[in-house]
Amino acid sequence: MGKFDFVKKINKQLLITFLIVFIGVLVSVVILGSKDSVKKRIKKPTLSKVFVIKATPVDHKITIKGYGTVKPIHEINLVSEVSGKIIKVSKNFIDGGSFKGGDTLININTEDYELSLSSAQAKVKDSESKYALAKEESYIAKEEWYQVHGKKNGKKITPLVAKEPQLAAAYANLQANEAEYKKIKLQLDRCAIKAPFNGIVSVKNFDTGQYIAKGQTLGTIFSTESSQISISLKDDELYWIDVPGFTNESLGSRAKVFVDIAGYKKTWGGAVSRAHGKIDTNTRLVNVVISVDKPYENYPPLAAGLFAMVNIEGKTLKNVYILPTESIRDNDMIWIVKKDNTLSFRKINIIKKIDNSVIVNQGIKKGELIVTSNLKLVANGMKVKKILRELIK
Repeated sequence: MGKFDFVKKINKQLLITFLIVFIGVLVSVVILGSKDSVKKRIKKPTLSKVFVIKATPVDHKITIKGYGTVKPIHEINLVSEVSGKIIKVSKNFIDGGSFKGGDTLININTEDYELSLSSAQAKVKDSESKYALAKEESYIAKEEWYQVHGKKNGKKITPLVAKEPQLAAAYANLQANEAEYKKIKLQLDRCAIKAPFNGIVSVKNFDTGQYIAKGQTLGTIFSTESSQISISLKDDELYWIDVPGFTNESLGSRAKVFVDIAGYKKTWGGAVSRAHGKIDTNTRLVNVVISVDKPYENYPPLAAGLFAMVNIEGKTLKNVYILPTESIRDNDMIWIVKKDNTLSFRKINIIKKIDNSVIVNQGIKKGELIVTSNLKLVANGMKVKKILRELIK
């Protein structure tokens, strides 16, 4: 390689180096010159959107719900107190038949009892005559004794002389015969078996022509004068209602009974009448009884065996706030959006939960905005964009 070629090669390398440096300087100038414009294009951070509701104080009546089966207040087996042949059965004494209190449902043959009653009556008449005779004989014996000894001689007539034992025996015999007469008269009356209350026949066991013995069950009847529904409640739910004999001695809380029957949705008014008086050791629940008067007065009736929902009217709470459960954080916290759109964590006092809501009496002020939606990242004091969703009334 000659000297000329070497110099030429060196100059070429210098030129390339110069071009690389020049291009680098040029790019740096361009970048530095566009720095302000890049800053201007940076977007501001987006605020998290939250749904809020406005808190409004209300007066709220507590309602305690329960479920149970409708049962008659009285259901008994109709039992014969005498023996004999059934000679007549009421047309209403059939399965499902209704009757009034005092109606004769079954008649038993009375001939034997009528004969026994006549015989007993004759014995009473005979014993009355003997008792009257014994009284007369006792009186005569006393008078004869007084005629002989005088009434003021200081001597006392003996019971045997006065025929007092014979008189006592005659009186005792009269009483025994009268008692026998009353017994047979009572048996005769019991041959007509009458209804003890307004009701319906549940089961019929006997019919006309059959012989029944004393103590046999003729059928099962139940009262239509009142029905009862036993519902199981938690111990703390009793605080909100009046239960006679359990929480107080006054009248029980009013209640409404709801049932579906024959394609109808029916409602009856009732009241808490009593509690069973003890807490179930297995479930820790208390059975409270709801009474409904005249359940069969309307059609379709509040029939025994129906499954019913019961709403018991409880105490009224003044100036409380009702919040949806989704607004509650960590059991007793809420998020408040303040006027500057920042979040504030607040502790509240929940006095009762109802379905999908809670009742709060402390920790909230009227008109405050309460967050109902969730955020993945949240901090006390962070700014948010609020969206008013609903107004609590």
